[in-house]
Amino acid sequence: MKNLIAFILIISSSLFAQEAIKSNFFSTHEFGVYGGLNLNKFSNIYGSAYFEGKTNLSSNINLKLSVGYCRVYSFDQYTVNGYTYYNFGETKQYHVFSYDVLKTKYDIVPLSLGLQYVFTHDVFSPYVFFDASYNFIDPLTHKTPELVKDGGYDTYEEIPTMYKSSNHLPNSSFGLAFGVGTTYKLFSSIDLDIRYLHKYDNEIINTHQLLVGILF
Repeated sequence: MKNLIAFILIISSSLFAQEAIKSNFFSTHEFGVYGGLNLNKFSNIYGSAYFEGKTNLSSNINLKLSVGYCRVYSFDQYTVNGYTYYNFGETKQYHVFSYDVLKTKYDIVPLSLGLQYVFTHDVFSPYVFFDASYNFIDPLTHKTPELVKDGGYDTYEEIPTMYKSSNHLPNSSFGLAFGVGTTYKLFSSIDLDIRYLHKYDNEIINTHQLLVGILF
């Protein structure tokens, strides 16, 4: 009986020791390269690419950092009114103009920090994750030619109010993403990673992304 109890204690301590090793902070590191589809509607599909690194916080929780690139279009159409100041010799006047925006392209570089929870470590390893991101944005509008109105104004105060409004497109934003995925072990040190995420953005449109990557 004493031998049996001693054997159980030895096995239990061995298992707990292995779990402790797996659970040590930053004891494992993985890197992934991803590509896929980025869309806000099924009729508007564009590309995405990411590079991601992650390390473990416990046996099932990973801390991850990623940088990427994606493109989205907004097809909202609206009219922009504005003004410009001309200073040619003795001619110093404000002139007003208007144009129609047909669509807006956003090239986005997101820098993201997130947490990943892995349910099981097996051939298939399903997981969920949450990311918070700061997005660098390069916007470009597709618009009609500017229509300059007749006449001019000698002072800023004379300009009609409707032409004093500004149309500033965002150069940055904050985002939150929630997603699910699974890895599939291809080789001992290489996994196939498939994931879906929905991204909320505080400045531009929200998007869905479907990504496929190689994890090593």
